[in-house]
Amino acid sequence: MTESNLGLTSIGNFREIGGFPAGRDRRVRRGVLYRSGHLAAVTREDLDRLESLGIRTIIDFRNRRDLDDEGDGRVPAGVRRVRLPMGDPARGLGDVRALFSDSDPGRLRDELARGRAVEMMRVAAEALVVERTAEYGEMVRELLRPGALPALLHCSAGKDRTGWAASLLLLALGVGREQVIEHYVRSNVHRAAENRLALERVREGWDPEWIRPFLEVRPTYAEASLRAVEEEFGGFDAYLRDGLGLSGEDLDTLRERLTEPA
Repeated sequence: MTESNLGLTSIGNFREIGGFPAGRDRRVRRGVLYRSGHLAAVTREDLDRLESLGIRTIIDFRNRRDLDDEGDGRVPAGVRRVRLPMGDPARGLGDVRALFSDSDPGRLRDELARGRAVEMMRVAAEALVVERTAEYGEMVRELLRPGALPALLHCSAGKDRTGWAASLLLLALGVGREQVIEHYVRSNVHRAAENRLALERVREGWDPEWIRPFLEVRPTYAEASLRAVEEEFGGFDAYLRDGLGLSGEDLDTLRERLTEPA
């Protein structure tokens, strides 16, 4: 098993990122990198569990609207909290939000009935690659800071912004594309109960399947991000170098800290 949710019940989609084969005779180190949804409802028991994991850095990708909607949440004492807010991209998630805040519910219903949700999420996945290079580059530099590990990466649901964060880190460490996508889509397993509840609350006269693409992650979303890397940067190495501004030394240090002999 290449991940564990460690039994935290008040933090959605919480899991360890570790154990993946990472190139020749290496694997992703366990106990140094975690991912999750927001911490706004964290219980005292789960806060103690976070503390027992030795978390030193928490990187939060949520924007102001997320914080207003969800709240901030507590973190263990002494943890460095880094905010790298990602506002909704001009395309993609911005389009989703515009639809859901539209004063004309008929327009929203028509858009979703035409199957637009999947395409909107694919565009959003591309936008995270193209438009959020500064934030993801800073994320890696934070992880490279002495004493930064273990670290927790999170956004609201822990599936889109955090999903690409985990994916790019695993790829940078030498994990294979298929395993990266497999890890990406496991958010559906960890969020199954929350998604089921959301679908039960869909307004009368609407098909829950219209909404499902917003709640889940799909291989096509990850593939859209990877395609954007190729189209915009010419390859993943160029994305790391030219997009995120990482040097060869940075990447060597990242691999040294986040992988171990298999």
